[in-house]
Amino acid sequence: MLLMVFRIVVIGLMLGQEEGVLLKEQFVADFDAPLPAGGRWLSQDPPILEVDDWMSRKACKRIIAEAQHLGLAASTTPKAGMLRHMPPEHLMQHLAGFDGDGDGRFSRPEIRASLKMAGALLADVQLLDDLEEHLGAYPTLHAFASANLADIVETAMQARPWLQLRMSEQAWLGTTSRQRQTLLKKLSQLLGVPLAEHAEDLQVVRYPGRGQYACHHDAGVRLSVNGRFAHSKLRVLTAMIYLSDVNSGGETAFPYVGTSTTLSDVQEFPVRSCQGDVATRAEEACNQTGLVVQPRRGKLVLFFNAAARQNLQSGPWQVLDVFPKAFHAGCPVGAGAEKWVAQQWIELGPVNVTSSFYHATAEGGDVDAQLFLGEAYLQGKDGLPRDPSQAVSWLRRAASAGSDEAQSLLKRASKLIKARASKASKAGRSADL
Repeated sequence: MLLMVFRIVVIGLMLGQEEGVLLKEQFVADFDAPLPAGGRWLSQDPPILEVDDWMSRKACKRIIAEAQHLGLAASTTPKAGMLRHMPPEHLMQHLAGFDGDGDGRFSRPEIRASLKMAGALLADVQLLDDLEEHLGAYPTLHAFASANLADIVETAMQARPWLQLRMSEQAWLGTTSRQRQTLLKKLSQLLGVPLAEHAEDLQVVRYPGRGQYACHHDAGVRLSVNGRFAHSKLRVLTAMIYLSDVNSGGETAFPYVGTSTTLSDVQEFPVRSCQGDVATRAEEACNQTGLVVQPRRGKLVLFFNAAARQNLQSGPWQVLDVFPKAFHAGCPVGAGAEKWVAQQWIELGPVNVTSSFYHATAEGGDVDAQLFLGEAYLQGKDGLPRDPSQAVSWLRRAASAGSDEAQSLLKRASKLIKARASKASKAGRSADL
């Protein structure tokens, strides 16, 4: 069944190619396409499709059995070792970034945010109470950085392992796996295009009781539009299949769905984690925040992390949009229960960003995008014409937001405009003579 993910334009005949040669593919949701039985759109921003009973009970069991045969290993996230090996001056600088109000002291929310990002730890009330008893309320940056945070994080994780950003175990089913091949064939039929070329290995995950995965994004790149993605590839699409029923908990929450969050609001977020009040509420009441999907054996949840197109088969993929509301969390599984899921990521590469994407995010206040456009218009690069006036306009906005690089480029652009004006004036006088 041709569904919604690809709008494929066949223009081969127009260019003298054989019929069926695909010269343009777009990973863009089509909300008007017919849905399969049990399918429904849960959201359009980001596009999230849910399909009940998409995979049979037997197929789910076979995937679990193959993963168990391969052997599961603990899922990895940055640990306290990052804190232990960070030079003191780097640690001070890193923690200073979480002093949101710049008062030189750390409130409980600021401590919680810093431990989450620096130690991959979800600080609970008990840990915050222990820190306050040791450091006092609102400790200074120096006192906080000198508190041997590595030992604090490791001790807390050993005593309460569910405080880790991610508590689960996993196995990877590679290209020779029959179960992966069958799943990819079924997914390709659903989407109407072969996916093997773009598919990662199939991840199979088991969450034990109290196991969870804190709010994160699957795109695999920093969401800020700086023109230099952290990786040359982009996870554009996530297909998640629940392989088991869950007695309690284990929901998948999209905490930003239904909010007014934009890309500019999350431009400083690291690659895979999120901060702020919404993220805190998701940690404290995961299954009551945003859009919540209930785990049911055989259910498919397919969602877009980004939208992209490829102008030519061999050319780079152009990123049309990145969906900040695709941040999601695996809510804690109930005590004594377990949850099994399979995740198939569709990855594109190499990737590029379209100028329309930069303009949209720059208009929304993204300083990196404003700086990029200012430099591109100044030099006439990345598909944009040389236009000093446009360069000045964008650089002024970036400079007013505190970008020193934009301020430097602004001086250069202003000199260029004055030089052009002087040249035009001299040409006018010569014409009069």
